[in-house]
Amino acid sequence: METNEMIQTIRDALDTFDASTFMSKWRRGGLSQSEKMQNVKDNLQFSLKRHLEQVFRDCYPQLKWVVEKKLEGCNDSVDIYASDSNYWEVIIEIDAARADQVAKKIVSRYSHISESCRHNILYIALCYPGTQTMNKNECEKFMYYGKRIIKKIHDNAFFISAFVKDDKIFSE
Repeated sequence: METNEMIQTIRDALDTFDASTFMSKWRRGGLSQSEKMQNVKDNLQFSLKRHLEQVFRDCYPQLKWVVEKKLEGCNDSVDIYASDSNYWEVIIEIDAARADQVAKKIVSRYSHISESCRHNILYIALCYPGTQTMNKNECEKFMYYGKRIIKKIHDNAFFISAFVKDDKIFSE
């Protein structure tokens, strides 16, 4: 799949994902920390992975989608990961809109990207609403830095930032 087509297909998939189940539980409030994390896993991570599998089933079935994929070169697992034989690698990180979380993940994943032998890499930072004290503008600032830096690490790496809001995902 060509670069522009891949990026547009991912953006379209994000934009058409229905996050209403996740957001309705998030809005309800009163959830324990473990219930919040379970909501993220069940209604965002796993649901988005299934949605991406459906979107790519006909147009690029070579991509194999998994959750919690351990990457070489870092001690973390990626929230959603896809790859084909060696042409594309897709990394999706899902976090609350906390600038420190976003920045830490970027540094960790860029370490992996710098060593990757995949021809094309797409990194997506997906943030969902956090607490009132979490500053979305700070997240956007680090995402902007991530977009600028990724090309210096890997010529064919691309960065997409996205936010869950109002039952939808908005990619930027």
